[in-house]
Amino acid sequence: MYSRYGVLDVEGGGDLDAGYPPSFAFIMSVFIQWNMRGLLANREELSLLLSQYDPTAVCIQETLLHSNKTASLKSYSYYGISAVENNGSLHGSVAILVKNTTPHQQLHINTGCRPLHLGLHAIKL
Repeated sequence: MYSRYGVLDVEGGGDLDAGYPPSFAFIMSVFIQWNMRGLLANREELSLLLSQYDPTAVCIQETLLHSNKTASLKSYSYYGISAVENNGSLHGSVAILVKNTTPHQQLHINTGCRPLHLGLHAIKL
């Protein structure tokens, strides 16, 4: 049976109208997506966003970082694909920031494009 909290009460006995099912803990995660148009130009805004919302993960498009650059942000792991130069300007760069306390791993999948795959692990408490 699904509750309004989106979890399955596998053990039964929980009064779903009174609170959370007894077999699961409810944890809220925040995910943010941003077409940044330059990570270096918006680093201060990104730091403020991270401190204010404390997101589990942030997906960023257009970081505009060269292949020899990465970002280092306190309490977050950085995974990125560098920008491609086209007619003197950078395009197509993406990054995913994942909070270090979130169990995750990078997945290496061979495709014809330049994807960035991460697996975030859900944990039953």
